Amino acid sequence: MKARSASADLSDQIAVETPQPRRRAFGGFTILKRATPGRTEWASWFDHNGMAPVTSDDTGGGGGGGYLMQLGHFVLNAGGSGQGHSRETESHIARLGDGQGFVDAGYVVVQQPYFRIFPLMGFGGFFGRAQIIDKSSLDDAILDKESLSMGAAGMYLGVGLDILIPVWRFRLVVGLRVGYRLANFGFNHNRAQSFDPNARGFFTRLIGGWERRQ
Repeated sequence: MKARSASADLSDQIAVETPQPRRRAFGGFTILKRATPGRTEWASWFDHNGMAPVTSDDTGGGGGGGYLMQLGHFVLNAGGSGQGHSRETESHIARLGDGQGFVDAGYVVVQQPYFRIFPLMGFGGFFGRAQIIDKSSLDDAILDKESLSMGAAGMYLGVGLDILIPVWRFRLVVGLRVGYRLANFGFNHNRAQSFDPNARGFFTRLIGGWERRQ
């Protein structure tokens, strides 16, 4: 057998001990779809006041987006969104709008060239408002209306899955976030009628975006 030179042994040792560069990626995203927290309670409130619930099929729209990054095994998403819809009948105008902001922090447990999976913990805030306006009062100094407002801030736990599609120096990202909002702190301006459209419960969020590896 040929004896290995001291320089070869030293080269092998350096190769083993040299740390691998940390995986880094930065980019942005838009929110493709997400649900309004407390949807069932909002719908019950509209029913209670004699109006069919306002939904995403009614006039209106929304949008949102944010920033994403990966540093080593750690993933961070931060963003916000808002939406509003309304329906008009011969006698009334019904409206429902909401907005929210969030920060997700995760740790990648599965990393492959075309996808990554990570448990996540997040914090966020939410505000929503529903209104029913009597059209006969639109010219009056004081509108004849019913309204329900709520706001909340809290934390949630979940899991994230990102599909990664290489395009030149970038990667397109299609991501799904699924989790559960835990106990939150908030307010409700219509507790007398026992409607509480709080932000607790299961949630989903679908995002689409891009990232560039550094």
